[in-house]
Amino acid sequence: MLGVVAKAPANLALLDVDGAYLAASGPHRRQLGLPSSGEIGGQHLHMLKPELAERFDALLALHSSGRPARLKVRVSRAGPLCWWTLTPGPDGSYLLWSEEDVGERHGADDARFRPIFDKAALGVAHVALTGDFLDVNRRFCAITGYSAEQLLSTGFQAITHPEDLTKDLRLMEALIRGEVETYSLEKRYLRGDGSTIWVNLTASAVRDELGEPQAFIAIVEDIEERRAVAEALKISEAQARDQLEELEAIYQSSPVGLAFLTPELRYVRINHRLAEMNGVEVGAHLGRSVGEVAPALFDQIRDIAEQLAGQSTAKAYEVHGETRAAPGQERYWLEYWVPLTRPDGALRGYNVVVEEITERRRNEERRKLLMDELNHRVRNTLAVVQSIARQTFAGVQAEDQKQAFEARLMALAAAHAVLVQDSWSAADLAQIATAAVGSQSADRLSMTGPPVAVSPETAVSLSLVLHELATNASKYGALANHDGRIELTWALEQDGLILIWRERDGPKVETPTRRGFGSRLLSRAFSGQNDRATIELRPEGLNCTIRLNATALVLKSNSPIESCGQADAPGSAC
Repeated sequence: MLGVVAKAPANLALLDVDGAYLAASGPHRRQLGLPSSGEIGGQHLHMLKPELAERFDALLALHSSGRPARLKVRVSRAGPLCWWTLTPGPDGSYLLWSEEDVGERHGADDARFRPIFDKAALGVAHVALTGDFLDVNRRFCAITGYSAEQLLSTGFQAITHPEDLTKDLRLMEALIRGEVETYSLEKRYLRGDGSTIWVNLTASAVRDELGEPQAFIAIVEDIEERRAVAEALKISEAQARDQLEELEAIYQSSPVGLAFLTPELRYVRINHRLAEMNGVEVGAHLGRSVGEVAPALFDQIRDIAEQLAGQSTAKAYEVHGETRAAPGQERYWLEYWVPLTRPDGALRGYNVVVEEITERRRNEERRKLLMDELNHRVRNTLAVVQSIARQTFAGVQAEDQKQAFEARLMALAAAHAVLVQDSWSAADLAQIATAAVGSQSADRLSMTGPPVAVSPETAVSLSLVLHELATNASKYGALANHDGRIELTWALEQDGLILIWRERDGPKVETPTRRGFGSRLLSRAFSGQNDRATIELRPEGLNCTIRLNATALVLKSNSPIESCGQADAPGSAC
């Protein structure tokens, strides 16, 4: 048997049960790099080829365990992959060690799987335990920017970003030790053009029958675009958080009350200012209805919601009542309600802005009381002046002079009454003209012009001037017959207002022989305001043109505030 094995053309060796050589064929000696001649009997492979001892011990362990003693081995780094097989002799007194080159079988497998390997959508690499690339597919080359030849002459360490290499090596060592079955890592490769690319690496070990690692399979996915999107999203989220924090700070520090209510009038959000108005902590509002937090205001709030049903525009309301912040005290609020709807038109809820106007309302009431008292005293003063005038003119036969004086006092009183309506802040031009002409001639007066409010001083002057024009028209002009009429028109100009008094179809106009009170009044009424008035005596009637400077006008806000309270009381709020 010894001679047969020694002369065998195949790769064979005969061993005793302890694994010591009894005989070896020439091919076996050449394959393992053993001496081509000389006695090796009694020696172990450990002594002859220490670097293969570990693999041979694994083969013996398989035999000792009763399992098939068959193991894949690469005798040298550049050598072929072989099958080592131990077959016990019939009587168990020896072991036959055979070696079979598996290159042919590997080539068949490679021919079958190579197209799949090369056309895979992910990068795939076969990597030695040392980190050297054994094989790579096309996608792996495209991701890393290197040719297959360049990669096969180096290892993954050379193309891994230095900041990611330590972690990669630590995980690879854990994989070799069997602590993990596989690992995934987001890392960067240094591409062939000098740029970097982010990839997701999934690595697993290729193990033999004993579970010993032989190589690695690395699956690589290009995540550069995904990382860029994720980074952009991260930045966007950070900006959104910053903006949200800013808005929340503004919301909570706002000097007015803010809240969002559901369609059922339950609090979803509320700021500190409104919580102070209601006398209830912010957290105690959330999820509760207005009726639970401020029961005295609930009926008014419910009325507002009913009025806003089906609407999408913001509206302002006044609300009054008491809250827990000041029990027993009547307070007032101005509220702006903004309905919010979903894309399908369904109501999401209401944004509510609340401003407390209690002090403002009380000031208005005090001012109204003072204005009423002033109006009463002025009327009394005018009545006293009228009484004194009557006594003064008691012995005077010129009755028309007495009537003219009283009429002028009445014109002043009428202008005063118009001013009182707006708290002596402004007077409506149309009302001033109507009051000055008098009710008896109102049907023969036509007025055309935009809504205009004038200052109190201008209102008094205009009232007297228009009264004198109407009195003159009654005596000598358009109102002295049954057919005459008066046209009063006005228009806004860039630098103020132009007002024109035109008389038509009255008696023939004659030039006066003397200058009366009306003429003197007209020339002096606006002299201190940089305004002017001119009179033209035309055949068809008198024309008077009055130009008022912009300072004589008053801009007024006409934004109505709806009330949800009673008609004679301020509105209500939440």
